[in-house]
Amino acid sequence: MLKSSGSLSILVAVVLLSFAAGCSSSDEGGEGAAGEAPAAANNSAGYVEKPPEYVLKQEFPLGMDLTSAVFNRIRRIPIEYTCSANYYYPESGLERYGEDRSPPMAWAGAPDSTESFAMVVDDPDAMTLEKGITAPRVHWVIWNIPADVTELDEDMATTTELASLGPQTRQGANDLKTIGWAGPCPPPNITSIQRGGSSAATQKPHGYRFRIFALDTVLDVAGGATKNELLEALDGHVLAGGELKGEYVNKRIYK
Repeated sequence: MLKSSGSLSILVAVVLLSFAAGCSSSDEGGEGAAGEAPAAANNSAGYVEKPPEYVLKQEFPLGMDLTSAVFNRIRRIPIEYTCSANYYYPESGLERYGEDRSPPMAWAGAPDSTESFAMVVDDPDAMTLEKGITAPRVHWVIWNIPADVTELDEDMATTTELASLGPQTRQGANDLKTIGWAGPCPPPNITSIQRGGSSAATQKPHGYRFRIFALDTVLDVAGGATKNELLEALDGHVLAGGELKGEYVNKRIYK
């Protein structure tokens, strides 16, 4: 009887240890065996959790002027250019909904030797404000924009090829695993502050980074590529760049 009881105890311990080992790595977002990166997974917002951002190795001047007619002055991205889940003023009956349109963009100051342009839009704030995100959330990647094109109209097609811009212009995947523009769709970003001995909540906007790159080549990158794949391909080919920051705050706007 004592021998059987001991065997049962050992079996139970082995099962419990196996269960714990199976749960620990994925819950913490750690690496797999032998430094293997964790598999991509969707979080509760539908975004993909992914490896860290590729960091460009080359240095280049940031002398280009990147602007947008719809948010350049006040920096706040209008709701029309955010995801369709966003809405304002439901109580008053004056509802405005996100339409997920890409914003108009324009740039100037590229070197004369420019062969093409690429643009990347992401949300660096998501890297630190949302659990489990290991890199800025990607909202748009587009490349092989012809050198004689200096602006993008709003509401660009969400297709891998953009023949309206150029025969080799391509768009890649955003972090919603769709192609082209994916408008801002952050959860409420509420920060507690102390005022006169009492606490109050305030909403802090997410900052969205728009980057333009003037390249000395036309990239051999297939449509649907990720931001990291694009950045790795253009590394070493950047003649100049420019950056614009837009903001969007979630005012408890989810339906």
